[in-house]
Amino acid sequence: MGDLADIPPDPVDREPITQALSDYLGAVAGIIALAMGTATFLLMLLIDRTAYSPVPWGDMWDYWAWHVRFGHHNLILHLADQHNEHRIVVARLLFLFDQYWCHANAKSLYIFTFLVQLFHATALWLLSSRVSYLGRTSRWFIAGMILTLLFSAQQFTNFVWFFQVPFVIVYLGASLACISVMGLASQAYLPRSGDFSRVGLVVLLGVITTYSMANGLLIWPVLLSLAFAIRTSRRVRLLLALSGACAWTQYLWHYKRPLQHASLSGAFLHLPKTVAFLLTTIGSPASDTVGAILSIFALGKPETAQFFSALVGLFGLVLASVVLLQFFRSRDDIGLVENVYLHILLFLLGSLLLIAMGRFSFPLTEALTSRYATPSLLFWGVLFCLALLNIEKGRYNKLSAPFKLVALCSLLCFIFVNQPTKIESAKGYTQYLSETEISLSNAVLDTHVWERVNYDIPRLIPLVRYLQINSLSVFDRRWRPWLGQNIGDHYRIDPASQCTGAVDSATGFPGAWFPGYRIEGWAWDAKAKARGETLLLTDEGGGILGAATGGFSRPDVPAIRADVTDQNVGWIGYCSQTKSKIMVYMIRPGNKGACLIGGREIKPFGFVGFERLGPEIERVSVVTGGSWVENGYYPNVGAPPLGGRAYGSWHGSDENTGALRLDFDATGGSDVALPVVMGPVADGISVRVIDVATGSKLEELKPDPSLAVWHAWHFRLPATKSQWRLEVIAEDDGNKWGEWLGIGFPRQVETN
Repeated sequence: MGDLADIPPDPVDREPITQALSDYLGAVAGIIALAMGTATFLLMLLIDRTAYSPVPWGDMWDYWAWHVRFGHHNLILHLADQHNEHRIVVARLLFLFDQYWCHANAKSLYIFTFLVQLFHATALWLLSSRVSYLGRTSRWFIAGMILTLLFSAQQFTNFVWFFQVPFVIVYLGASLACISVMGLASQAYLPRSGDFSRVGLVVLLGVITTYSMANGLLIWPVLLSLAFAIRTSRRVRLLLALSGACAWTQYLWHYKRPLQHASLSGAFLHLPKTVAFLLTTIGSPASDTVGAILSIFALGKPETAQFFSALVGLFGLVLASVVLLQFFRSRDDIGLVENVYLHILLFLLGSLLLIAMGRFSFPLTEALTSRYATPSLLFWGVLFCLALLNIEKGRYNKLSAPFKLVALCSLLCFIFVNQPTKIESAKGYTQYLSETEISLSNAVLDTHVWERVNYDIPRLIPLVRYLQINSLSVFDRRWRPWLGQNIGDHYRIDPASQCTGAVDSATGFPGAWFPGYRIEGWAWDAKAKARGETLLLTDEGGGILGAATGGFSRPDVPAIRADVTDQNVGWIGYCSQTKSKIMVYMIRPGNKGACLIGGREIKPFGFVGFERLGPEIERVSVVTGGSWVENGYYPNVGAPPLGGRAYGSWHGSDENTGALRLDFDATGGSDVALPVVMGPVADGISVRVIDVATGSKLEELKPDPSLAVWHAWHFRLPATKSQWRLEVIAEDDGNKWGEWLGIGFPRQVETN
């Protein structure tokens, strides 16, 4: 009999210890994942709130152009009109809701986007909860993982740029459509009542997906494939096939490929670029961390982050292939949940491929933009769910805890660690747009500021005017109805000693549209020890002219003022009404009082924007002399912005001269504007307004080469008489190059 010490230990004795350790690690991973997901959700809520702005951005102006073009009565007929390559019916309906119920302030769209992501996360988690062999801690892990991915701030644009709402709806619609097919799995026949409603729900969700974005068309082959995979009845498959065929036909009817987008054939001819874009997009969730490391340690070039993202994307594609292959081998044992997850993954892969095929000609940096992060993050979330289901279902369940830990570390390093940094990005985004918001809401065209939201300024002008007239979006502000009213009617005027600040500069924008002044300075509440967040601009009598917003960086102020403890005391404001002096009042914390911080002398430039002009004054008599003829202005300047009758002295040559006389009646105390344009040389040019009764000159326009585009020259008639008989005399006595003059018919000026 041998020594007992020589007997090897029973391997079965280690099994309970190993299993207990695995269960413990799995539980820890689940708890940490759930905590991380909750923190990600709350941080995204803070980011979303911080970054809120009602300013229409980028493509949102296309919605307003669509709305203005078709008016209130024909919008329904044009809901499916193309926007680039998409038919955004669902998004337009949401925009209309926000417009008519929320004055287009975009708050409903911010909330809706957030709720879509929350509902999507809940739906995917509930789907996984239907698997009987999935443990409680695994469900915790999936819940935390999905929350972390769906509320990652790497989708910053899709959360805060409210036109992006279809970028999240399309994927929710696809997931819900696939989940809804599960209810048809066990039916061999299609009765008249119950299952028709279930098929109708699937079709409705498919239509919502299709008319959210162009990649929504992929939902129909995916649904049909899923219907075959889970063995639905033939009638269900036939209905889905017919519905898909109708959706594709309707979508592609009169469809035009946008010229700026690559063709599908071009993507195949440039397959390496297409694949590179696809892999980089899939791996884009890793780009923030890699980019931060490269920046902090000054390693490599920015392209290194793109390359690393492509490697991560390649790994994801390989892992997806392995998971799909594993499920295909055991396809007879695949449950409903696995089938649904597989087909959601197929939809995501198809969407990512379409993005790559349409954008392969763009730089790879485009693949890392936040608007494409949503399908990439969903891809990884669904892939991790499938992998975990595959592990826990089969003989690899011992790998469950290690897999969770690896996935948890990936989420922590590539997603969660970057979430807090986006708070500063949200603050910067808000300040970047706040300058545009205050310029737009005061209706002053500061070109370099307006170009932040859309580069096509001439296109913006009628759209901004529409918003202004209807008090929508940035014009839905508390102070807007107060224009012209006294500030004392709305705030208690506190002693100026309780506030300190300065009005540092006033810059005029005497353009043809939305002229006005940009006023800048700083403000500090000496009593409350707080900066000025909101300020009102008034004339010397306290009449409100415009508003300003605070929070801009002014480090020079606390550097010389020890009592000012915040460097963000700068403010920027605008006013469209020109007075000889502008006063600035800071609204104190609590919105109860206002105190004067200073004023500034300005020189009114005598012009109003064409947006404020009413109809032409009736019964204008015209007397022409010399070369003056109707529409005889220099042809390159075009007709006056509002059209109407206009005369010019050019009539084919700069050498032409002559005079124009316009006689008309106007009411005393009213404002009149005269469309004027003149050549770059204005030596022999004169325009004056004469009182016919006395022959005295009331107004005279100083020639200015900057008037080489149409401007609306504004003058106010004295209220000393109830009715005036006026004569406008426009003379062109110059015969040199660039000496010509154009005059439009006078118009009444409307109040803001």
